[in-house]
Amino acid sequence: KVCPTLCLDSLVLQVHKFLHQDLTYFFCSDCDFIFGLPSKLKRHYFLSHEKILDSELDHVIDLESRVDISLKIQQHLSNSDPGKVDVIDNFVEASLDAKLILDEISMDEEVEKIPLHVLGQLL
Repeated sequence: KVCPTLCLDSLVLQVHKFLHQDLTYFFCSDCDFIFGLPSKLKRHYFLSHEKILDSELDHVIDLESRVDISLKIQQHLSNSDPGKVDVIDNFVEASLDAKLILDEISMDEEVEKIPLHVLGQLL
């Protein structure tokens, strides 16, 4: 599928590309931080808010919110807003964590497709 979005800045383009990946983000319900790993959300929740998070499943960011967040980050980058560096850093870290998990799942699926006799020869 071709995306009609035009980005004049390579950083903005990289942020936009995250939307085209099936990344899972988690949000903190007490502040604006997002996370790409459920363990980081739970740790943040405990250390920053002194609460124990029962389940991260109630904190998954839906696609519409992902689009909104991505557009805000793209705008912050375009404006070179120094006051938004922490917000941008949080988004990039969450995106990289989520991408790492997605890549790991993809590699596991590829390994599962390899016949056992071939896998035995590789090892």
